[in-house]
Amino acid sequence: MPSRTIDFYLGLGSRYSYLAATQIDRIEARHDCRAADGQGALVACCRLIHRMVFVDAAVIDDAAIASIPGALGLDADRFMKALGDPATAARHHALLDEAQGRGAFGVPTLFLGDRMFWGNDRLVLLEAALGAR
Repeated sequence: MPSRTIDFYLGLGSRYSYLAATQIDRIEARHDCRAADGQGALVACCRLIHRMVFVDAAVIDDAAIASIPGALGLDADRFMKALGDPATAARHHALLDEAQGRGAFGVPTLFLGDRMFWGNDRLVLLEAALGAR
């Protein structure tokens, strides 16, 4: 079981969040940690949308959104219902408030405990902090 948690705040339209996200699996494996909220399909969904935007150059329209559950093996009706659920919007806003309350001012922002690492170029500093523990 991983001993440390990295809180990773990202933007799905941010190319720097995309670049940082491509490094998370390597960092997790190398430093025995995990990116928080990695349960269920959230991480897979974020990765898929990043790939759609930055690799496939897809336009994220209704058709693209409708393709997501099939690509992830999810129930399409439940997925679409969850997108429109006020609880989903509330969770999103709560995460924005949480990030701002912790001092985040842009994406990607990663936290290791109370230490903030802002920007894709700070991943090396995050890894140094992980290695020092």
